[in-house]
Order: sequence, then C-alpha cells, then structure tokens
Amino acid sequence: DSLDIAALKRLPSAPALMHELLLPLGFTAEQVREIIEGLDGEPGHVWTSRTGVRLLRDRGRLQIDKSRGCDTELHYLPLSGVFEVEGVRIVIERQAINGASFNVPRDSSTACFDLEKLTLPLVVRRVREGDRFQPFGMDGTKLVSDFLTDRKMSLFDKERQLVVCSGERIVWVVGLRVAGGFEVDASTRHIMTIRKERR
Repeated sequence: DSLDIAALKRLPSAPALMHELLLPLGFTAEQVREIIEGLDGEPGHVWTSRTGVRLLRDRGRLQIDKSRGCDTELHYLPLSGVFEVEGVRIVIERQAINGASFNVPRDSSTACFDLEKLTLPLVVRRVREGDRFQPFGMDGTKLVSDFLTDRKMSLFDKERQLVVCSGERIVWVVGLRVAGGFEVDASTRHIMTIRKERR
C-alpha cells in the first residue's frame, strides 16, 4: 500500500502506471495529474478519492489508505486471555508475586503494570486528537501526537496507533512506550502483563 517516489520517478511510464493504479480507487484524472506534479512537494499532503480512499505524500513514499475513516470504537480488555483488535493480537496475563522478585521485560512490545494501580476494565482504542500521557521516566506529560511525530510516524500510522487506557489516563502507547505511575515496584503484589503480537 505504498510507492517509493524516487523509484516511481525513474520509470518512463510513471504517469501511465499512476493512472492504472489510482483511477480504479476513485481518484480523478485531475487528482492523478496533481499527485504526479507534486511528487517533490512537502510531506503530509493528502488526496482523497471519490470512494474515500486516501493517498499521503510522506517522506519519500506515497501511502495509500483504504480504511475510509478512523475507528472510534472503545474495546474493553479482559482481565486475562487473548484479544484481537485491528490486526493486532493482545495477550493479557495476571500474576501474583507477593514480594517475590520479578524482572520487568524491557522490550517495547510488552507492558507490565501494578494491577492495584490500574482502574479496570482497561480500554484499548485509537489515538484521539489532544491525547496526552506521561512517558515513563519523564516528569511532565506529552501530546501523544508529538511523541509519534518524534518517532517519524506517518499521518496514517498515527491515526491507526492504539493506546491502552486506565480510566481517563493512557497507560501504554501500544508497542512503543508505557506511562509512568503504574509501574511495578517493591510494594507490588499483583502484576498485569500486556503483550502485543502480530496476527
């Protein structure tokens, strides 16, 4: 669902190829001409076809999004088990440690929380405009959109980014960073571990 702009420009038949690819998706001939003329423009420009398919010019690539809008649904996570949402498999496990030592995984695809610090049920949803969280290790909060921009994520990837919420607070930008305030410490008795897996 993306095209390398530099490779596209090297093709002698690039305009014909673009018409073949984009007209069936609902883009007009005028839009295709604008896209071709704007290949070297600033990143971030979006064209929307008559059928709702969007094309984004972003950092050397043209990205195509056929989702026709953002999912605003809230998905409630079970206390344990496997949950699937938007192509992402989420595995939730609970564990009692009662003073035993526990090594917190450091990979970004796993989040560990002190169960007693959470407001249940946890909710997973897409990022919303204005969402803020406190990245673990930071004193203040940060806009999730700024955090994702710092990671050079495209507009479409930002829109599809999932977060896990405890009440009104974001506890995990899924697969990227946990929030502070819910971490496992010396007083923790029960741990909830959430792991992201691709289907």
